[in-house]
Amino acid sequence: MGTDKSGLGDYEGLDYIVYTEPKAASIITKGDVCSRNASGDWIEAPTSGALAPFGVAVKSKTASEPDLPILTEGTVIVRADGTIKRGAYVMPSATTAGEVIEFTASSAGGTPSQSDVNTAGANWRTVIGRYIGKPGQVGPGELATDAADGDLILIRLGSR
Repeated sequence: MGTDKSGLGDYEGLDYIVYTEPKAASIITKGDVCSRNASGDWIEAPTSGALAPFGVAVKSKTASEPDLPILTEGTVIVRADGTIKRGAYVMPSATTAGEVIEFTASSAGGTPSQSDVNTAGANWRTVIGRYIGKPGQVGPGELATDAADGDLILIRLGSR
């Protein structure tokens, strides 16, 4: 796999966590948002059914390579798959595996059923992190703008 100079998967600051953990027998590209399969191995986050925990690949790996350096907390560059408002939470894309879209919460009627409540609770397990700006827009005196489809963006991934 060649060297990626796009910035995808690059991370910033000193406040991050990167682990090397087992991955499934599939290609994962630097900058892909990843989730775990039923065996607990990292995979490129699919377009449906991906739930936390999430991470971002910080190195590209071929299908035959058994492990993956994965950032699970910190500020990292990923690709937007649609318009994302500045400051919005992000979730896995419903159309492009490994990319992110703006989080949309489940809605319930005026008198929610138990199923509606359960769905809303599980819905938060699709949140990867928060969009904080594009590269070069984060820091004192910088104003973040909304992201467009295909933009490289910085997200804050993790528990904070």
